[in-house]
Amino acid sequence: METRAVDARRPGLPESRGLQADVRTLPNGLCVVLLEDHHAPVVAMQTWVRFGSADEGPVVAGIAHVFEHMLFKGTERFPNGEIASLIEGAGGTVNAWTSYDETVYHVTLSSRFWETGFDVLSDAVLHSLFDADELAREKEVVLEELWRGKDNPDREISERLFQLTFTEHPYRRPVIGFEETVSKLSREDMLRVFKTWYVPNNMIFVAVGDFDTPSLMQAVEARFGALPAPELPTRPRSQEPPQAEPRISAFTFQAEMARIEFAFPGVASNDPKVPALDLLGDLMGNGYNSVLYTALKRKRDIAHDVFAYSYTPLDRGMFSMGASCLPEHAPEVIRALLQQARGMAAFAVSDAALSAAKTRIVSGFVHARETYQGIAEQLGRCTLTYNDPNYGERYVEAISAITLDDLRRIAAEFLDLQRANIAVLMPEGVPLPDRETVLAWMEKSPPIQAQPSYHYPITTDTAAQLSVIELSGNRKLIVQTDRKAPLVSVRAMLDGGQRVEPVDQAGLVRLLTTVWDRGTETRSASDIEHDIDRLGATFGALGDRDSLQMSARFLKETFVDGMELFFDVLTYPTFPEHEVLREQADQLRELDALKENRFAYAFQRFLAALYGQHPYSHLSLGRREDLETVSRDDLIAFHQSLLQAHQTVFSVVGDVTVDEVLPLFQHQAEAPQFGNGHTTPLSTPALSMPSEAVEQVLEMEGQQTHIVWGFPTVTLHDPNRYALRILDTILGGMGGRLFTELRDQKSLAYTVTTIDT
Repeated sequence: METRAVDARRPGLPESRGLQADVRTLPNGLCVVLLEDHHAPVVAMQTWVRFGSADEGPVVAGIAHVFEHMLFKGTERFPNGEIASLIEGAGGTVNAWTSYDETVYHVTLSSRFWETGFDVLSDAVLHSLFDADELAREKEVVLEELWRGKDNPDREISERLFQLTFTEHPYRRPVIGFEETVSKLSREDMLRVFKTWYVPNNMIFVAVGDFDTPSLMQAVEARFGALPAPELPTRPRSQEPPQAEPRISAFTFQAEMARIEFAFPGVASNDPKVPALDLLGDLMGNGYNSVLYTALKRKRDIAHDVFAYSYTPLDRGMFSMGASCLPEHAPEVIRALLQQARGMAAFAVSDAALSAAKTRIVSGFVHARETYQGIAEQLGRCTLTYNDPNYGERYVEAISAITLDDLRRIAAEFLDLQRANIAVLMPEGVPLPDRETVLAWMEKSPPIQAQPSYHYPITTDTAAQLSVIELSGNRKLIVQTDRKAPLVSVRAMLDGGQRVEPVDQAGLVRLLTTVWDRGTETRSASDIEHDIDRLGATFGALGDRDSLQMSARFLKETFVDGMELFFDVLTYPTFPEHEVLREQADQLRELDALKENRFAYAFQRFLAALYGQHPYSHLSLGRREDLETVSRDDLIAFHQSLLQAHQTVFSVVGDVTVDEVLPLFQHQAEAPQFGNGHTTPLSTPALSMPSEAVEQVLEMEGQQTHIVWGFPTVTLHDPNRYALRILDTILGGMGGRLFTELRDQKSLAYTVTTIDT
């Protein structure tokens, strides 16, 4: 057996914490990656199979995804339903995903039951039965999933874009396959693929968490060690020929918004240009100061959403960019995207902005390693792609060395409009741009202006405890020290939320969350975005039924500076008029597009029937007639009432102590904006439930039927809510009664869920 120790410290950190991924290869070729870590009593285990949809062949397209569905459907030792029940009974989760290049099966559970998790996972990947009756039922479920996707405009344009970009390579086929291929799959097909590809020399086993390495390694050797290593066949992957001219596909779809997506031929994941392409994508499409957001949203407000990213699978991928917009803005958005693509070869950006983008990418590695499952996924992917779990550090080193000239060369090489693939989705009844028109729009544009920002590095250490501190005005501060990552997460939870929205201002909470960080008394929206970048931070706001929350995550060394920014945004927002109007228009467009999401639309109708005139009767988007009348003054008044509400809870979790945190919050709780330490109770409207059953049926075009069935239950403070949570667990989940009955046994539905609120 080959053994090597690999330093798996979090990338970008100046020193290791002594974490060592123990990487071993059994004589039969099974790669084992173990990372023992005792910070939490949890173990995450994953089996990576080097078989994805690109390895299938066209006749059985979709079979890799069917494996994802079938592998937990029973072995000789664990009948159908028992696998999910065992894992969920141990307080864990079990699931899988399929991509073009791999299929991954994963279990996360309490470390007390790691033997159960390993036993179930390994038995499934080695000894699944693929019962013919179970396969027939599960194919119906997969077809339900496939038909469901036919109602999704985002999935439809994505599939069109891949078909344009890949004319020969199997990446052109959707991972889920096609109705005609999935419906014909047989048990013999499943067994043939299983015996060919689900073999030790085509697998990676990854475990991260609270286990004893010798004990787990002994279990791995006992289960896998004696298995043979058959010769793997040639993978049926046709290579993509060079692209010589633009390809354009415009089509209509049942949607409210237009979508425009570009793709340029890219590189494979092991290409040395990957870091530069990733950095280019971040600068173009990530955040308020990105190139596309600035050009299409802030300056011209012609797009609802923008994006740019580099997709790098095992074989050649693509660089993609795009936007969604109102259909009347689509021609202008297409022209703007063409201009931005051409202009990137000469774009200008400050050193500070470039450093900020690098910091965002490095911070992403740290944030992804907050959970054992996240660490396991990184180790598995780096092993699959680079045969090196520690590739992340080399990637970060490459990111740090990239210059603006490097990015310009990359943009000039890859954003070549003669090799552009352009997909345009327009709502039904809207005229489509023809190929000649789009080609005529391919004109040069000026270089992009510099975006200021700053750069901070990153650090490390280790321990954990919980403290609850009573602040003035019935406010609480909860601090938990957790040193497994050099990060600090902060949350402020204000009492209120949708429950206390004024009766004629439905959607006010959602609007407040989108403009909360758009300006303070001392910072503009751009200043806030620059500070978030320089701190390597993330910010977010959420309004739910009963609370309004602001959260942030900082690197350890930027925590104090970050808290000054956090309190400024939390406490002193100015809700600039132009920002309010822009976000209000966006929210109205989302309301108009709600019918694109059939489940959300059905759930909205259910809430209205159940709650009548109470604020719970609508989704967070609100109602058009109310949202149109909401003003900046309404936001200011509502925000102030929440700050002075009866109960506010602050929580801080991460690489800090109470002594470091408490002084920052003591002064804040007594600030004038928080009522000088005093509170004002919020008023809530009375709730009246229906006295008899209500049934509504709404007919719509499409492939899917959505059913929502619910009952009035109890309040947050009722002790019976715990019994309802248990009932929710019994009924929901992969091992739940509804899933077992409606999906596993009868194949009547793809999605079956319960919601206890």
